[in-house]
Amino acid sequence: MKTHRNQVIFFFLSLFIGIVTLVILLKSIFIPLTMAYAISYILNPTIKSLEAKGIPRIRSLSYLFVFIIILILGIILFILPYIVDQLEVLIKRIPFFIAYMDNQIFPKILKFSAQFLGPLKFNINMNQFFSEVFQDPLNFALEGISKSIHVIFYWAVPVIITPVFSFLILKDYEKYKNKFYSLIPMSFRTKLQGVTQILDHTLRSVLKGQILIVGCMTMLYCIGFMLCDLPAALVIGIITGFARLVPYLDIFVGLALTLFMQVTNNDLDSWLNLLWPVLTILIIQGIDGAFLTPKILGQVSGLPPLVILISIFVFGDWLGVYGVLLAVPTMALIAMLLKNLIKQYRLSYFYMEKEDKL
Repeated sequence: MKTHRNQVIFFFLSLFIGIVTLVILLKSIFIPLTMAYAISYILNPTIKSLEAKGIPRIRSLSYLFVFIIILILGIILFILPYIVDQLEVLIKRIPFFIAYMDNQIFPKILKFSAQFLGPLKFNINMNQFFSEVFQDPLNFALEGISKSIHVIFYWAVPVIITPVFSFLILKDYEKYKNKFYSLIPMSFRTKLQGVTQILDHTLRSVLKGQILIVGCMTMLYCIGFMLCDLPAALVIGIITGFARLVPYLDIFVGLALTLFMQVTNNDLDSWLNLLWPVLTILIIQGIDGAFLTPKILGQVSGLPPLVILISIFVFGDWLGVYGVLLAVPTMALIAMLLKNLIKQYRLSYFYMEKEDKL
């Protein structure tokens, strides 16, 4: 029994070391490879359903990727021009916003603070800050160009490679999966397959649910802000909706952007105009809490708001932006594992054994 336990520990320790070594060796393509696997993981059920209808896997893949390419081209040709125009509207309002903050808001903040802290020896000035940042336009331009080239190269390579990796992984997805299981020792292969099936259902449901909720929220925000006659409503709706990838972030992003648009409107005294976008955000939050999240995700994630917020901060600290995006799916998996471990623990002899009577 002890020998078997040592073999199990040695196997999983070797597997862990092997995975870490593989990640280190593949660090140059780790992000596009991970993104490609995530895309393959989400799309594989669609390919399997098409296969079940008698369409060969390669043909199903071709149809799916052609549809995705047409969809992306349609967005670029018909929707992107409106987004660019509205982004220009937002950018043009930034100088007015800076001037308003310097002339109206910051003096009031300093005056209010002086009542409690006494006269302050510093001043808040956004124009001065930006002028210091951009004091050497030539160097700033050269630095910006060099950074842009680096950013373009950094993102262009993954964008080009990721679809290729996704296609190749999807082509032999089931084969890779079966080969992985064939390496698992027979003694606990069945148990591991049962656990992975539960985790697979949980993760797939959370990912699909998050994507569907973000899509619905984005559409609702765009429609709601358009009905409020908010300038650049399409861009603000898209940004606010995509912020829903991080739970509760869309509330703060939506309020900040609508406040920005109100401040930069010509009629700054009519704060009643801010009421309608705020009501829109609150109504959409109500729809999300009452219908979207319960109906789409159901009880799959089962994470309390406090746990979600803590996981976002912790994973964000560990992995940056990627950690923030992965926090909820990862915590959903951990919660499911803990639920199964507690279930096994309560069925164990250690838990069921009664106290000996003296």
